[in-house]
Amino acid sequence: MMNLRRWLTVVVFTLSAVLAQAASPADEAAEAITNDLFAQLDRVIDVVQTVKDEDSANKAADQLKVIEDKLRKINEQIRTAEQPSKEESVHMMEQLKKKLPEFRTRLNATKDQIHAAGPAAAATVGKAVNSIFQTLQAFGENVGNRPPQPATGK
Repeated sequence: MMNLRRWLTVVVFTLSAVLAQAASPADEAAEAITNDLFAQLDRVIDVVQTVKDEDSANKAADQLKVIEDKLRKINEQIRTAEQPSKEESVHMMEQLKKKLPEFRTRLNATKDQIHAAGPAAAATVGKAVNSIFQTLQAFGENVGNRPPQPATGK
Protein backbone atom coordinates (compact mmCIF):
# COMPACT_ATOMS: atom_id res chain seq x y z
CA MET A 1 0.00 0.00 0.00
CA MET A 2 2.85 2.37 0.72
CA ASN A 3 4.17 1.97 -2.82
CA LEU A 4 0.78 2.87 -4.21
CA ARG A 5 0.69 6.06 -2.11
CA ARG A 6 4.16 7.05 -3.27
CA TRP A 7 3.22 6.34 -6.83
CA LEU A 8 0.03 8.42 -6.55
CA THR A 9 1.98 11.26 -4.91
CA VAL A 10 4.50 11.22 -7.75
CA VAL A 11 1.69 11.19 -10.33
CA VAL A 12 -0.11 14.10 -8.66
CA PHE A 13 3.06 16.19 -8.44
CA THR A 14 3.98 15.36 -12.02
CA LEU A 15 0.53 16.32 -13.30
CA SER A 16 0.64 19.52 -11.27
CA ALA A 17 3.98 20.42 -12.82
CA VAL A 18 2.72 19.65 -16.33
CA LEU A 19 -0.44 21.69 -15.82
CA ALA A 20 1.59 24.58 -14.44
CA GLN A 21 3.65 24.53 -17.64
CA ALA A 22 0.55 24.56 -19.88
CA ALA A 23 0.37 27.48 -22.24
CA SER A 24 -1.82 30.42 -21.35
CA PRO A 25 -4.78 31.27 -23.57
CA ALA A 26 -2.79 34.22 -24.93
CA ASP A 27 0.12 31.90 -25.82
CA GLU A 28 -2.22 29.41 -27.46
CA ALA A 29 -3.88 32.19 -29.46
CA ALA A 30 -0.49 33.55 -30.55
CA GLU A 31 0.60 30.07 -31.64
CA ALA A 32 -2.63 29.60 -33.62
CA ILE A 33 -2.23 32.98 -35.30
CA THR A 34 1.38 32.18 -36.18
CA ASN A 35 0.43 28.80 -37.62
CA ASP A 36 -2.37 30.39 -39.66
CA LEU A 37 0.09 32.97 -40.99
CA PHE A 38 2.50 30.23 -42.07
CA ALA A 39 -0.33 28.28 -43.72
CA GLN A 40 -1.29 31.36 -45.75
CA LEU A 41 2.33 31.94 -46.81
CA ASP A 42 2.50 28.33 -47.98
CA ARG A 43 -0.74 28.87 -49.91
CA VAL A 44 0.79 31.89 -51.67
CA ILE A 45 3.58 29.68 -53.01
CA ASP A 46 1.17 26.90 -53.97
CA VAL A 47 -1.00 29.35 -55.91
CA VAL A 48 1.92 31.06 -57.66
CA GLN A 49 3.22 27.65 -58.75
CA THR A 50 -0.02 27.07 -60.69
CA VAL A 51 0.72 29.92 -63.12
CA LYS A 52 1.43 28.60 -66.61
CA ASP A 53 -0.23 31.24 -68.80
CA GLU A 54 -2.38 34.38 -68.67
CA ASP A 55 -5.60 32.51 -67.78
CA SER A 56 -3.98 30.67 -64.89
CA ALA A 57 -2.38 33.95 -63.79
CA ASN A 58 -5.81 35.59 -63.59
CA LYS A 59 -7.14 32.67 -61.53
CA ALA A 60 -4.06 32.83 -59.32
CA ALA A 61 -4.54 36.58 -58.80
CA ASP A 62 -8.11 35.93 -57.62
CA GLN A 63 -6.87 33.25 -55.21
CA LEU A 64 -4.07 35.53 -53.99
CA LYS A 65 -6.65 38.23 -53.25
CA VAL A 66 -8.51 35.74 -51.02
CA ILE A 67 -5.24 34.91 -49.26
CA GLU A 68 -4.49 38.60 -48.83
CA ASP A 69 -7.90 39.10 -47.23
CA LYS A 70 -7.12 36.25 -44.82
CA LEU A 71 -3.75 37.85 -44.06
CA ARG A 72 -5.53 41.13 -43.25
CA LYS A 73 -7.78 39.25 -40.82
CA ILE A 74 -4.73 37.63 -39.24
CA ASN A 75 -3.16 41.07 -38.93
CA GLU A 76 -6.28 42.30 -37.14
CA GLN A 77 -6.07 39.30 -34.80
CA ILE A 78 -2.47 40.24 -34.03
CA ARG A 79 -3.49 43.82 -33.36
CA THR A 80 -6.27 42.89 -30.95
CA ALA A 81 -4.87 39.74 -29.33
CA GLU A 82 -3.63 39.59 -25.78
CA GLN A 83 0.12 39.85 -25.43
CA PRO A 84 1.69 36.37 -25.26
CA SER A 85 4.28 35.48 -22.66
CA LYS A 86 7.88 36.48 -23.25
CA GLU A 87 8.80 32.85 -23.92
CA GLU A 88 6.07 32.49 -26.55
CA SER A 89 7.07 35.80 -28.16
CA VAL A 90 10.66 34.58 -28.45
CA HIS A 91 9.46 31.25 -29.84
CA MET A 92 7.31 33.00 -32.46
CA MET A 93 10.15 35.29 -33.50
CA GLU A 94 12.43 32.27 -33.93
CA GLN A 95 9.79 30.64 -36.10
CA LEU A 96 9.42 33.80 -38.18
CA LYS A 97 13.17 34.17 -38.62
CA LYS A 98 13.27 30.62 -39.94
CA LYS A 99 10.09 30.66 -42.04
CA LEU A 100 10.35 34.02 -43.82
CA PRO A 101 13.66 33.29 -45.58
CA GLU A 102 12.23 29.91 -46.63
CA PHE A 103 9.19 31.73 -48.02
CA ARG A 104 11.36 34.18 -49.98
CA THR A 105 13.52 31.36 -51.35
CA ARG A 106 10.48 29.37 -52.47
CA LEU A 107 8.89 32.46 -54.02
CA ASN A 108 12.12 33.36 -55.84
CA ALA A 109 12.23 29.82 -57.23
CA THR A 110 8.98 30.56 -59.10
CA LYS A 111 10.35 33.60 -60.98
CA ASP A 112 11.42 31.70 -64.11
CA GLN A 113 8.09 29.92 -64.26
CA ILE A 114 6.19 33.20 -63.97
CA HIS A 115 8.29 34.90 -66.66
CA ALA A 116 7.83 31.89 -68.94
CA ALA A 117 4.05 32.36 -68.61
CA GLY A 118 4.39 35.67 -70.46
CA PRO A 119 4.58 39.37 -69.65
CA ALA A 120 0.85 39.79 -68.97
CA ALA A 121 0.82 36.80 -66.61
CA ALA A 122 3.94 38.04 -64.83
CA ALA A 123 2.42 41.50 -64.39
CA THR A 124 -0.85 40.09 -63.05
CA VAL A 125 0.80 37.79 -60.53
CA GLY A 126 3.48 40.36 -59.66
CA LYS A 127 0.82 42.93 -58.77
CA ALA A 128 -1.02 40.43 -56.53
CA VAL A 129 2.18 39.29 -54.80
CA ASN A 130 3.31 42.89 -54.23
CA SER A 131 -0.03 43.64 -52.62
CA ILE A 132 0.49 40.67 -50.29
CA PHE A 133 3.95 41.98 -49.38
CA GLN A 134 2.42 45.36 -48.49
CA THR A 135 -0.08 43.57 -46.26
CA LEU A 136 2.74 41.63 -44.61
CA GLN A 137 4.61 44.88 -43.91
CA ALA A 138 1.64 46.01 -41.84
CA PHE A 139 2.21 42.98 -39.59
CA GLY A 140 5.51 44.42 -38.43
CA GLU A 141 3.97 47.83 -37.93
CA ASN A 142 1.19 46.34 -35.80
CA VAL A 143 3.52 44.24 -33.71
CA GLY A 144 6.04 47.06 -33.30
CA ASN A 145 3.48 49.73 -32.42
CA ARG A 146 1.29 47.70 -30.10
CA PRO A 147 0.55 49.31 -26.79
CA PRO A 148 2.04 47.29 -23.95
CA GLN A 149 -0.40 44.89 -22.38
CA PRO A 150 -0.09 43.01 -19.15
CA ALA A 151 1.38 39.59 -19.74
CA THR A 152 -1.04 36.87 -18.85
CA GLY A 153 1.25 34.03 -19.82
CA LYS A 154 4.00 32.23 -17.95
